[in-house]
Parts: sequence; C-alpha cells; structure tokens
Amino acid sequence: FCYDFASSYPWVLITQRYPLSKFVTTNYDQKYEDSYKYSYIIKVKFSQLNCKTENEYLSVSKAISSKGAVSDNGKLLKADEATYILTNIDMAIVRQTYTYEEEIISFKYAINDYLPNDFRRFIVDLYFDKTTMKHIEDLADLYLKKKQKINSCYGMMLTKIYNTIISYTNDEGWNSRGLCQ
Repeated sequence: FCYDFASSYPWVLITQRYPLSKFVTTNYDQKYEDSYKYSYIIKVKFSQLNCKTENEYLSVSKAISSKGAVSDNGKLLKADEATYILTNIDMAIVRQTYTYEEEIISFKYAINDYLPNDFRRFIVDLYFDKTTMKHIEDLADLYLKKKQKINSCYGMMLTKIYNTIISYTNDEGWNSRGLCQ
C-alpha cells in the first residue's frame, strides 16, 4: 500500500524540534549527534572520499575546495580531498552514502526546541480552517488563502539564509565573514 500523508507541512512544524538558540562555536563532541537535542553546522575536510551507494549526495559545486574530484552529473563520486560546510542532517546522509577520513575544521551547535506555542497554535487554527472549508464551493477562495498561509509558514523557514555576517563600524568600515570562519 502507498499512503499520501496529507498536510505534511503543518505536522512537521508542530511536532518537530528546530535550532532555536544561537549557534555556538565549540569543539565537536559525539553528544551533538543527538538530533533531538542539537543541530549543528560543521566545516569538514574529507579525504579518500568515495561514494558507496548508487545515488551520490554531495554536489561538486557546493564544495569549498576539492582535489581529484570525480563527478557524475554534478554529484561527487569520489575525491582525494573535498571541504564542505554541512548541517547535522547533511552529515547523517554523508555517513550513509560515503566512506572517508575527516578533519573537522570548525563546529557550531544550537539547542533544539519546539517552535513557539503561539506559532504552533496559529498553524493548527489554519489547518482546522482549511480542512473544514475543503470541498465547500462557496469557500473555495478562502480555502486557498488558508492553504497558502500554511505553505508560507513552512516556506519562510526553508528560504536560503544568508550565510555571511556583514557588519559596519566607523573605524573599520564594512566587514564580512562567513558563519563558519
């Protein structure tokens, strides 16, 4: 049997934990692999990187640097060396799809928690309104608006976050640095 899980967006927003604290620079520790408690951003240099599955995960274009890279349609098959900035989710997939040696260059973690209750209640209210309006001809426009609001609540969290910190001081002028430097 195949089931289509209707309304995955609201479910994920209400039931999953997300990084809600500031990311803090520290040394890597195995405890940060607990994705229920923590999320992380890691800058890692891989060596002797070889894909062990039929579907490659890492994009060659996303590598900060690489040596001896062999790709298949833009995805990394193998490399003598490759450096990436990845999340804990990325690293879990890399562990399943590649063999490698690693050197951690930098590591930042955040503490996970549920999204604020008011926001979660807002999503539940939207979902309730949407589902009760579905298939009611006179409410078709309002149904679509509710559905779009739910989708936008999810979408605003998936927008690519600008990953450079830009600051200005009178003494130094404009300054920019990457989040993992």
